[in-house]
Amino acid sequence: MFTKKEITNEILSKSKKGFTLAEVLITLSILGVVAAITIPSAINNGTRKTTIVKVKKMYSTLEHALGILTVENNNDSINIDDYPYTEAGAIKMYNDFIKPYVKINTDAGTTKAKKEKIMSCGKIKLLSGSEHNTDHCDSTKYYGVQLKDGSTLILRGNPKQDDNNQLYFELDVNGKQGPNTLGKDVFTFFISPANPRNLSDPSVSSCTTEGAGWGCSTYIIRNNNMNYLD
Repeated sequence: MFTKKEITNEILSKSKKGFTLAEVLITLSILGVVAAITIPSAINNGTRKTTIVKVKKMYSTLEHALGILTVENNNDSINIDDYPYTEAGAIKMYNDFIKPYVKINTDAGTTKAKKEKIMSCGKIKLLSGSEHNTDHCDSTKYYGVQLKDGSTLILRGNPKQDDNNQLYFELDVNGKQGPNTLGKDVFTFFISPANPRNLSDPSVSSCTTEGAGWGCSTYIIRNNNMNYLD
């Protein structure tokens, strides 16, 4: 029969031996597999949550500004023709919708060289993967700002075309970083003459991986998720 001292010494002896090299390698392999599975998913979920917060914040800001403008207009709807597709129209949009309500880090205005420093210029991708040409930086008809949270915002007046009769706001939640794709990091907001009291997006049905992605901001507002990417 073992004494208490002998039992204690046996336990201490085994605890000092530690793990074998094989046991350590197996444990590290398991941890590596778990990390490979969970870390990308955690990062992706975190990125989506940040994106949703930024999209909802901009939506709320624009809705608030639109409400103020409506009240100042004697509770009558704004006339979007007051914001023409010109440099002056874009500047007026900034002064009415953004400047009083949003903290700005960099005001690039309509100057190409300034806009190139804060945002991606040229092509963006549609959610389906095809490219969409833009002239945000080249054209003085687009006004650009960088927000305090690193997002960038483009504003454009109303071209008054049959297929493009609306005020246009484009939010890029991570500025110059990629992937510069509608529905992933680029989101649009519109004000149309048919419903000038509220933000609208008739293209919400395009928010699928086979579609263009123009209406994904509306999808996020309605569903509070980005499950269209799954």
